[in-house]
Amino acid sequence: MNLVFRVIWLFFRSRFRSRLAAEDTAITPFRVWPTDLDGLGHMNNGKYLSIMDLGRMDLMLRSGIWPRLKRNGWYPVLAGQTIAYFRSLNPWQSFQIHTR
Repeated sequence: MNLVFRVIWLFFRSRFRSRLAAEDTAITPFRVWPTDLDGLGHMNNGKYLSIMDLGRMDLMLRSGIWPRLKRNGWYPVLAGQTIAYFRSLNPWQSFQIHTR
């Protein structure tokens, strides 16, 4: 639920960013907010996965896939996901999600 403001901002911002083809890579910038942190002071591992959903949403919006899905009553399903954590993200740190 705490991603609702990021989702609203993503929908708004995607209208002004460059259009993409479905096979292009969407680069979506983010920043680590205090609500993303766990007890150790870095981004929670579950939050990484939620932020990746926003990266996929950005690709679908900018490539024009999202309106087609909505029009047909379809929704994207992620069948599986594997993640390896290489380094932590600290408060207020900027980062990018690259989605293909």
